[in-house]
Amino acid sequence: MNIPLKNRLILLLLLNLSFAAWSVGTTSWFYPAIPYTDWQYDPFNIELSAPNSWPNSPTQNYYYVEPNHPLASDTPANGEITGSFGRFGYPDRPRVSIPTNSWISDEFDAGTIIWLKGGTYTTANFYPAWSPQFHGTASQPVWLYGDPNDKPVFSGVRLELYDSSYAILDNLQWIGGNTSNGVLTMTRDRPGPTHHITLRNLLFENLNWIAGGGAIVGLTSSNQTDAQLHDIVAYKNIFKNNGGGFDWSTVDNDHHGYKINGLQGGNAAYRIWIIDNQAITGDSPDPIDGLSKSLSGNLVQVGDQNTSSGNNHHIFVAGNYQEFARQALGWTKKSSDVIFSSNYCTDTYNLSGGNGQCYGHQYELGDHNWWINNIATNSASGWMHTSNDPMTGPLYVIGNLFYGNTDGEANDNWRTCSGVTLFNQRGEHYFVNNIFDNSCHGIWARTNRHNSTDKLHIYNNIFSNISAIVDSTSKAITLEDSNGLQIFMQNNLFGTFNNSVSMNSTVVDTLNNLNNFSWANSNLQGNPLYVNQSNANYAASTNSPAIDAGTQNYTNGSIDVYQQFLDRYTGDANYPGNPADYWPRDFLNNNRVSDGVIDIGAIEYQGPIQDLIFMDGFE
Repeated sequence: MNIPLKNRLILLLLLNLSFAAWSVGTTSWFYPAIPYTDWQYDPFNIELSAPNSWPNSPTQNYYYVEPNHPLASDTPANGEITGSFGRFGYPDRPRVSIPTNSWISDEFDAGTIIWLKGGTYTTANFYPAWSPQFHGTASQPVWLYGDPNDKPVFSGVRLELYDSSYAILDNLQWIGGNTSNGVLTMTRDRPGPTHHITLRNLLFENLNWIAGGGAIVGLTSSNQTDAQLHDIVAYKNIFKNNGGGFDWSTVDNDHHGYKINGLQGGNAAYRIWIIDNQAITGDSPDPIDGLSKSLSGNLVQVGDQNTSSGNNHHIFVAGNYQEFARQALGWTKKSSDVIFSSNYCTDTYNLSGGNGQCYGHQYELGDHNWWINNIATNSASGWMHTSNDPMTGPLYVIGNLFYGNTDGEANDNWRTCSGVTLFNQRGEHYFVNNIFDNSCHGIWARTNRHNSTDKLHIYNNIFSNISAIVDSTSKAITLEDSNGLQIFMQNNLFGTFNNSVSMNSTVVDTLNNLNNFSWANSNLQGNPLYVNQSNANYAASTNSPAIDAGTQNYTNGSIDVYQQFLDRYTGDANYPGNPADYWPRDFLNNNRVSDGVIDIGAIEYQGPIQDLIFMDGFE
């Protein structure tokens, strides 16, 4: 069911209160495990002011464009100061057109401001693809700025930056009319790095899928000389009703929101922040198939299956919201050091090209990718690993809330009614401190896609209300074809055990029998006593058996995941700041480890909680 706009706004407010209310200094957000930028200016908070000379005279470097103004003109008056692209314009006598000399190679110097008020730009009055170079500096960025009270609209017009630095794109809209899948890209097939670019308060609406794959916003390096892409911020952008116009059940079109791709052995894409974006549905269902739609691909895909892909690293994705999409909110392919934190995914469709998952990984390269403190609900699967490729990993799924994932079941070999679905157990997987609730499977794994060096760690999780909602073979944990896989299962809390573990088609009938395996110990049974489960508030109440019952030192003797994170990013030049300032923390920003102990589940107990609406339940 679609979430009414009122409830959606309440949800976004709760996301902000729950995840981002503990700002560090003057920063605009705080998300566990996600570092803040170390740029010379704050790309999230920097503001643009009108010059003192406005509204009745121009200012050097300020181009003011308002095509619908009755006095708009590109012809300079006698004695009027001009720049490289003609007159600057000002509110009482604006420019008619965007300052440009060519569809490609326009160069804008440091401190240039292009202020756009109103207007609709199409191929009738602008280039189909505009490829400028913005040469800003840390002290004087270039702005392409839409007036917040009258934002310009681009329709059927692409913007393709390259060899650009320190530029801010703010308050711009791309609405309909697209003749290609991508409308905003970095970089194109030209040499030179692109870095310190801010994409902020942008709207992408009614952009239909055209053909093939591709992303609405392409954050990719190129194979030209020194054409790396780094230090990009995408903040508070909205994707609304995109990828429509065809039956979603028939075509896998991969029409993503953001696609990040760096070249293996070549130019990289790295240090990219995607924060507080939304993928939301249109105002009415698509008449083609009756579905409410936001995106027909992933909101964020990092990497690609192509052999050239893989140089994608240090990507930070947090605070984003997605509803009614055809693919995941956060999906990785060939990539490393990607961190998803505090994202909310709901109602992913189980259709062609997408198995209804909210998050996950695919293909062979996935090195130290993290999914931390995210929510996945009302979908077919919370997190999924697909493909049949050998990999080393590790992949970490920590502190997430997977609940109400009861959509669809295809067949016995393709379970899609679970918190976690594993079609690939290769490499090393960590499932730690998650909550699995109200689904027909907690963790479901099938097929023999592993070898004797691969490892599966399952500890400190809560499995509650796992029942045969759709699938009669419902289990908290199902591990089929797992002979030879190194398994470590410890300190999990089962709401009721009730034959809740199946190993290689053999049901483990009691908790004691589970703990008698050499690879399992200290697993528990008992009501987790959530504060208010009816409102999806999964904080533990005072007497919960989850409190202080977790472990950091488990059977296989590996370093705890929380310490692994600190070891990985301490001293890492591409992880700004001290990781200990951001981690380990739970949904509510509580320290995960307190006085040497840790709780089971996603939320660390901090004393009695009354009337807390952690995450509201919606009608």
